[in-house]
Amino acid sequence: MGKYERIENQMEQQTEVLYKILQEMEAQETILVGTKQQELLNKILQQVETQETMLKRTKQQETLNKILQQVQTQETMLKRIEQQQQELLNIIFRQITGMPPPIQFKNPFSIIDKFDFDMEKLLKIIMFLTKLYHKSENEDAEEDVNVDEDEDEDVDVDVDVDVDVDEDEDEDEDAE
Repeated sequence: MGKYERIENQMEQQTEVLYKILQEMEAQETILVGTKQQELLNKILQQVETQETMLKRTKQQETLNKILQQVQTQETMLKRIEQQQQELLNIIFRQITGMPPPIQFKNPFSIIDKFDFDMEKLLKIIMFLTKLYHKSENEDAEEDVNVDEDEDEDVDVDVDVDVDVDEDEDEDEDAE
């Protein structure tokens, strides 16, 4: 039993006793309307009624306090959830707008993966090197033939390499 329930039970018992006393006195017709006993009983009844109303108000206040406490705990939990949600949104936003992760190289020792080449330029360089290689093979083959014919003569071979460089490439290199 709670504190207020005990007080309420006591007040109900007091009220019942007072009503019984009042009924017995009226039954005996010993009480006159203006006597001190009647006034005393009326005061006691009024006090009991005020105690009952005060008890009801305190019960209401207690339930309101409990409800207020529950609302406050729910409010704090909601604020925590909103804060966590905002932090999560900030993290997601930073990850989306942040720098991309570093490039994972297929071969850790590959030089080509480390440089960011323009594929067209790379193809032009490769074509240039293959042309040089084929020209040097052809010249070596011609020299071998000439050397076999003229073993006694010293052969001076001048290699002229024609490099075709586009103006666009020069401009790109200057811009870089």
